[in-house]
Amino acid sequence: MEMHPVTTQPGRQKDIDEDVLDLGDDAQDDCQPSKFLADALCYVLPPCWLRSILVVPQQKEAVVLRCGHYAGTLSEPGMTCNNPVGRTIHWVSTQLQSMNLPVRGTSTVLDANGNPLLVAAVVFYRIVNTYRATFKVNNTDQFIRVQADAILKQVIAKYPYEADGDQKSLRVHSDTIAQEMAQELQPLVEPAGIVIDSYKLAELSYAPMIAAAMLKRQQAKAVVEARQSIVFGAVDIAAQAATQIQQLEGVEMTDSDRAMLVSNLMTVLCSETDERS
Repeated sequence: MEMHPVTTQPGRQKDIDEDVLDLGDDAQDDCQPSKFLADALCYVLPPCWLRSILVVPQQKEAVVLRCGHYAGTLSEPGMTCNNPVGRTIHWVSTQLQSMNLPVRGTSTVLDANGNPLLVAAVVFYRIVNTYRATFKVNNTDQFIRVQADAILKQVIAKYPYEADGDQKSLRVHSDTIAQEMAQELQPLVEPAGIVIDSYKLAELSYAPMIAAAMLKRQQAKAVVEARQSIVFGAVDIAAQAATQIQQLEGVEMTDSDRAMLVSNLMTVLCSETDERS
């Protein structure tokens, strides 16, 4: 059985080579005697051949260390042979993964107006450089969680939950703001070999401590807008009615008659009293 060397994907070889330079020439030279010894033991001891067989699953990569030093990455799925003497393997998944923020429930974040909001988000990401994910950070999940949580609070604090006019608001422009969070998060996690696929706001609402007051505010604003629409419509109807009546043949209206007509129509049209049988 022939031993196959550890391989890496061509598209990422340059990045890995640059990262390996951080190990230093002395550290690589120190490993050479151990590497030769490992190769010799593998050929001398037949049981080592049994442990040399590895199966690399789909969407997983094996970062191989030999004698404590980086030896390469097994990225091609399938069965392969690799010298087991002095070998340590770190398995890294390259599948699309998701992370909930926070881990359970929601977190309280202040918007641009200082209103406390209940916020929950989901980050979708994948690891594209397994070398960096293994050696540049201690815990990939914890690293992403800390960075994503910081970006969440930072971006939410830039916008109000509700806004008038064309100003961006969290309630109306949540998708656009989520894209902004993904763009700001990407440079922070790139050194760990991570690509952010998307950043979604799963929940966004007022905190219970002010939810009741904000609901009353929304209701009052809706009532005012509805009354404005009713008044504007009533004015148009009353003006058109007065003009059409005055244009009728044989009908003469004084200014007081016209004012009385408009007043009566406005009273009827703007009345909130419902007729019930």
